[in-house]
Amino acid sequence: DFPECFSDGDDMQQAYENAVDALGLAVTSRQKEKEVIPDPTDISELKVDDGFLVVIEFDLFAYLKKHSSKAVKKTLTIPVIFFYVSTALYLFTAYVTKRFDRVTGVLLLLIFVTYIGIQVYQAMHGKNPEAAAADAEVAAAEADTASNSTGKDLLLLVIGAAFIAIGANLLVDNGIIIAGLLGVPESVIALTFVALGTSLPELVTAITSLRKGHGLLSLGNIIGANLFNLVLVSGVSILLSPFDLPNSKQIGAYNASLVVDIPVMLGVMLILTIPPLIKGRMTRLQGIILLAIYAAFCIFQFAL
Repeated sequence: DFPECFSDGDDMQQAYENAVDALGLAVTSRQKEKEVIPDPTDISELKVDDGFLVVIEFDLFAYLKKHSSKAVKKTLTIPVIFFYVSTALYLFTAYVTKRFDRVTGVLLLLIFVTYIGIQVYQAMHGKNPEAAAADAEVAAAEADTASNSTGKDLLLLVIGAAFIAIGANLLVDNGIIIAGLLGVPESVIALTFVALGTSLPELVTAITSLRKGHGLLSLGNIIGANLFNLVLVSGVSILLSPFDLPNSKQIGAYNASLVVDIPVMLGVMLILTIPPLIKGRMTRLQGIILLAIYAAFCIFQFAL
């Protein structure tokens, strides 16, 4: 049924496991190419004149679940490592030097360039069995948009970029006005309304990916967006205009950014990234906890 499958091993157990993996890759590959998957041959019809016959029990759902978990861990490991490396630099700057100078901006941009270089290197080299589920999701996502022409895509990209630029100006200008009307520091508006507004594209992308069954793309989009904000957006901003750590809000004698804002950011990312790296999946409980944290954070900001 699958002539492309073959297997060997140092012993029967290893050969059996390799055969299961080979069969799984063959099935998922045919699904990816939208080829017909043949019905299994009736064992009673098989004849073995020389040697012996091994029956492989194959559960496609279990196979996809297992390798999807491995794909999640493998795909997220490098972005998560780079996120926490850049976060360490950010924490050192905020708690020790208390000034984001051009050296910090250059270091963040170097982290970004290194990260992109590793991603390009990996993309140009061979795949592995653990990445099969990730490849399937990417292929399915590409298939959803395959009907769009290149010209149409470029036009939509230009229009989208223009609207983003216009929206960014409106968001900043009106954020300042809202802060004045409510009598709260601009940083409060930045941490709530402005942050929510700039995160809406990630929210829409995440929900769309999940509805289409591409959970790995959804999670990767969130982590990737946070990483890019931390290293690329912050790096360019700091390089162009260095600044001291904001000190407009105080909790007692302490800077609110140091005792609340940054710790909450770090805690949220730990909740978001550690479970997928350990278990290869996220749960509804995590979503509830993250939403509760954001609601409490917004209430705290306006009550401060």
